Amino acid sequence: MHLKILTKTLVIFLLSICVITSSYADCATEGQATSQSDATVSSKTNKQASLFLENDFFSTHLGLGDSDKWYTNGVKFTYSYDEDTAALPTATMRNAVDRLAKAVHIDDFCRARYGVAFGQLMFTPSNTLTPLPQPNDRYYGGWLYMGGVIQEHSAAKTVTAELDVGVTGPLSGAEWAQNLVHRMFNYQQSQGWNNQIKTEPGIQFNYNSISKLQGNKYFDASGYWGAVVGTIFDNAKVGMILRLGELSDSVPASVIESPVIGGDLQTHGWYFLAKGEVEGVLHNTFIDGSLFRSDPFTNNTERKPVVGQVTLGFVKEGLFGEPVKFSFLLSRRTQEFTSPTVGQGQLFTFGTVNVEFPI
Repeated sequence: MHLKILTKTLVIFLLSICVITSSYADCATEGQATSQSDATVSSKTNKQASLFLENDFFSTHLGLGDSDKWYTNGVKFTYSYDEDTAALPTATMRNAVDRLAKAVHIDDFCRARYGVAFGQLMFTPSNTLTPLPQPNDRYYGGWLYMGGVIQEHSAAKTVTAELDVGVTGPLSGAEWAQNLVHRMFNYQQSQGWNNQIKTEPGIQFNYNSISKLQGNKYFDASGYWGAVVGTIFDNAKVGMILRLGELSDSVPASVIESPVIGGDLQTHGWYFLAKGEVEGVLHNTFIDGSLFRSDPFTNNTERKPVVGQVTLGFVKEGLFGEPVKFSFLLSRRTQEFTSPTVGQGQLFTFGTVNVEFPI
């Protein structure tokens, strides 16, 4: 299995190099030429940012289970431009963005939204009060990463691709981040981070496609599929999104796992969201163990090959008359692994808060 994943990683890396070094038309230059010939065309870019926070403490407050258990926290920040690749500082960067868009089958690559992302994911076993190894539970571990995101959005379809590089283990800062927050809110410190997986670099490619099936200004239904390939996670998923409310053509709200960077911010609107998905899992570092290095101990967990997730939430578009989008989602996920002490059927819950705003 590790050999197969390593092969996939090398393929991703080689494709990335090909995308950057291959020749392709510089649509940014074309856009500049058009602007010079037509004074009504503006080169102004639409810049915006989004901040995600995911945490499982919602489980405790809603009576849906214990917090600091399994997937316990995630944060992600994105900064993006819309429509004008001329805003990038160098021709090399503009060309790379345009070629990446073409490589991931974004049709109008000269009109894509593109940006950068920074994030951290954190995982712990269910018992964080013992310093001893827990071979019958998932590993302590964190994933700290940065990457590039590109997205094409229309009323009918949204395609998003994200390429991340990062690090696991102590250098991910997960131990420091969790214990800092626990000290700030007077929570008990996690005692087992000395058993976390070791530091190693990682690379991930994440792709997500959402297609509207039917709808009007009050209700719509969309189907989606996505895949993640790399050294940290390998999975593929399909699902459906339902929205009900005062709708616009904005991108449906998402969790961190689905690489959506927003766009088309509105000054008014709201909706309820329901989302269901099924995911096939080939590899998960925080259950299966590190790819290149030996872990502190051998665990007895068995990864589940199929995982389901249901997400419910509320989204408000436009706050105080400004184009600011706020969403709160609650996700209920089926069991990701079994072991001699973790039986069948255990679920866990986490919440997602996301704010998107112009800059």
